[in-house]
Formats: sequence, C-alpha cells, structure tokens
Amino acid sequence: GILLHAFDRSKDGKVSYDEFIAGLRGHLNPTREDVVRQAFEKCDVDGSGVLTVDDIKKLTEGNDGKDSNFKRFLQRMEGLGGDKDGQVTWEEFKRFAVSH
Repeated sequence: GILLHAFDRSKDGKVSYDEFIAGLRGHLNPTREDVVRQAFEKCDVDGSGVLTVDDIKKLTEGNDGKDSNFKRFLQRMEGLGGDKDGQVTWEEFKRFAVSH
C-alpha cells in the first residue's frame, strides 16, 4: 500500500528501521502528515492510541529484542517534549517526524 511505497526505499517489500526513520523525516504537508498518521496507526498494533513496547515487539521479526531496547527507542521518539513514560502518543510521534 501507500506506506510500503513511501517507506520501502530498497523496494524489497520490507521496511527496515533506517527506511522507517527516513520515511518519517521532513516537513509535514497535509499529504505527508496523512502518510505519517498511517504509519503511526500501523505501529499501534493494539489500537490503543499510543505506541508501547508490546506494539513495537509485535512489529519486529522474531520478537527477540530486549524490552529495554524497545523502551529506549520509544523514549527517543517521545523527544524532549514527551513525558518519558515509555509510550508514544500521536502528537509525540508527529513531533518526532518533523524534528528529525
């Protein structure tokens, strides 16, 4: 779909971490904000409205990463304006997208 097309720069049918981060970066015009919103919703596996360690583990192949690594990743996405609760809201995700 549109997310794979927007993020899969190597055209291998998968989105790597680097492709994901690169796909989020930049100015958010209405079209880009829609794509970034779709990415957030895809990452929010349980539909809770926030990204959690469990959401990220479900997205990664094998689910064999350490929770502490996933939590650090989420805290990085929360950014300086986030509350560092280990969960990423849509607003924190959007701020991350425009700040990197």
